[in-house]
Amino acid sequence: MINYTSNLGRILDINLIIMIAALITSIYIGFFEKIKNIKYINILYFVEVLIYIYIISNNYKFSKIDMYILELYTFIKSIYFYAVRHKLKLKNIQLIALITLNTASLIYLGFNLNVYFALNILLNIFICKFFIIDNMKLKKSKFDENRKKIDKLNENINTLNSNVKNETIIQCEYKDDILKIEKNINKSIEESDMPIVMLNEKNNIIYCNQNSWRNINLNKVNILHYLSTNFKNGKECIKMINKIDINSYKSINLYDNEEKVYRFICTKEIRENKEIKICIFNDITQSTVIQKQLNDSEEKYRKLMDVLTDGVIIHDMEAVKYINDSVFEIFKIDKSEKEVSLEIIKDKIQKDERKLLNESLEEVRKGKVNKIINKFKTIDETYIEVITTKIETGECDILLSIIVDITEMEEALKQLEVNQKTYRALAQNLPDGIVVIDKKSKEYIYQNKSMIKILKKVKIDSINKFINDYISSACYGETKKYEIDKSKSCFVSITIIDRKEEEQLLAIVRLLENEERVLEAIKELDLVNVQHHVKNEFLINTSKLLKDPINNIANMNKILENNKSKFNSKHIENYTKLVKRNCYRLQRLINNMNEVVDVENGVCCVEFVHCDIVKLTSNIVDCVNEYLHDKGVHIKFKSDIESSILKIDLDKIQRIVLNLISNAIKFSEIGSLIEVYMYKENDFINIGIKDYGVGIPKDRLKFIFTKFGQVDKTLSRNTEGCGVGLALVKAFLDLQDGNIKVNSEEGKGSEFIISLKEYENIDDRHLVNIKDLRTSIFEKMYIEFADIYF
Repeated sequence: MINYTSNLGRILDINLIIMIAALITSIYIGFFEKIKNIKYINILYFVEVLIYIYIISNNYKFSKIDMYILELYTFIKSIYFYAVRHKLKLKNIQLIALITLNTASLIYLGFNLNVYFALNILLNIFICKFFIIDNMKLKKSKFDENRKKIDKLNENINTLNSNVKNETIIQCEYKDDILKIEKNINKSIEESDMPIVMLNEKNNIIYCNQNSWRNINLNKVNILHYLSTNFKNGKECIKMINKIDINSYKSINLYDNEEKVYRFICTKEIRENKEIKICIFNDITQSTVIQKQLNDSEEKYRKLMDVLTDGVIIHDMEAVKYINDSVFEIFKIDKSEKEVSLEIIKDKIQKDERKLLNESLEEVRKGKVNKIINKFKTIDETYIEVITTKIETGECDILLSIIVDITEMEEALKQLEVNQKTYRALAQNLPDGIVVIDKKSKEYIYQNKSMIKILKKVKIDSINKFINDYISSACYGETKKYEIDKSKSCFVSITIIDRKEEEQLLAIVRLLENEERVLEAIKELDLVNVQHHVKNEFLINTSKLLKDPINNIANMNKILENNKSKFNSKHIENYTKLVKRNCYRLQRLINNMNEVVDVENGVCCVEFVHCDIVKLTSNIVDCVNEYLHDKGVHIKFKSDIESSILKIDLDKIQRIVLNLISNAIKFSEIGSLIEVYMYKENDFINIGIKDYGVGIPKDRLKFIFTKFGQVDKTLSRNTEGCGVGLALVKAFLDLQDGNIKVNSEEGKGSEFIISLKEYENIDDRHLVNIKDLRTSIFEKMYIEFADIYF
């Protein structure tokens, strides 16, 4: 047992007196003043009084168990204050003060009971202050306030009595005015555009403000029968009239057979102990039409938003008002979901980015920004851009969020970054020196490997001098040459580009160590160009000089052929055929020479027409087969497509096909089969010419489409040519956005495939008639086949 000084007894007595007084006072307040929350203090005081009585009864001696009880009680007291803080209506600062004092007393309990009980006295004083004194003050203030109200009420009652007396006098004065107002009201009802009908208990008309409405006399009709027969939903209206309650108000829209709409309003009153039903007909046809138009307009806008590729969400901070189909696709949400909340959409965004989304929405809602744009990544690895703005309406503020799928753009940006790295690596390995110069400081902020090598050969002072000279001349974009060493004919060329946006200069430096050799090579190239020009002029002049004599020979030969019966010679026919063939050969040569020159000079023209390429190719093959019927060569035609209208140069396509068939015949043995076939691949129509002849050596394949790139003549049988046919074929196809490729194996044959672009929406009303081209095809065929000997 622990025995303490008499001071402790005094402190305990004081504390007990305070608690008993506070307990009695709080019981009084709770019982008489009806303050409910005081009971929680009564419980606390009652328990503490019992503890103190127990301590005093033991002559202020404390055992260890007593100490533990005090510690436990003091600890529970803090928890009790916190648990009932709302019921006690404690303010935060009051709660902190009580718990702080209680905690301090708990600390001193172990080593100084005098301080512990002293702190308890202070704590009980605070409790009396917060819950008893403050409540008494509050009650007193309320009492004073109520007393003032009663005084004020008495004054008001006296005033009202006076006003009642005055009102009685005024009522008598205004009685006549009220009668006049009632007359005016009755007059307004009578003159109203809306029919107003009063019905008695049996639903008979006792008053109507209009004798005639909708071409009937309402006073002479059974109103219920009229409603049921003249309005589509009249029976529903009659039920409403029969079931209406006193002092209630009901309405319904009435629809007649003329598409008019009336708002029927009905109310029931008691007048002079009788039930009266007042019915009003208001024509709302125009407003109904306007409402329908508004609904239709809203539906159109909804459909428009539903077909947008970008997602559209109309929402507030909690609920979604509207969401279009694209949002389901972007976030991969099942469309069968009945309701899509904002939380479901937020959950589709990466977890670490949801806080940013919430903050952005809150900023827009509060009006801190008009619009905010953010990029997010969804849990499905999709990149999106969210654009949010606020829509101000009359009722409330809502948010509009546009969701844009930017996954492809992000991939493109990544690819751009990769390309930038590639370009940097390329710049590092370029043979020319590259220097980036800051405009203001004139310092080198970047230089590639080649520039470092140049600086090792040329002093940096010299390079700086050349660059400063170039900058002072301000001739950006031009190339200037500077001499480094006269004895060695060593020069350097510098080109500087002004990058105005970056405030930088880009200098390209090239070391010209063999300038004289370069100049000689340029002179030689100029000489070659001159010789080439002279050659072209010679070809043009030669073709012009040959053209007229050949035409004269051909015309004379035609006269001989037409009059061969007049000449006494059995060989005349062979002679005319020989002359005709050689004229065709010369004509083919001249045409090819002219076409080669036109292509090189860029003056070769094309005349496009609309033509069925399948029929054209088929007719060319038919004409060739007719020409070759007794020469031991047959061409087989096959097409996977029935028809295809192309925009082509008719003359050039005929020459291309005939040239390729001519080559196939030249390099095939008599009796061989040549195949011509057609098929469609993507947006191209392909025409293939395949032979089973000698083929083309691999080392010659890359030369066959160049001028004079003729295959070895020893491989072909009895043919002649100048080696420009395939070069012209490729040039003609290039002019028509077509191309050609070749597959060949020496000893097994060759396959040429030409591809022509197929265009959509070609007008087929003005197609070329293929039947009219027969003569033209034969004429071109005679020329193309002139150098083939059977």
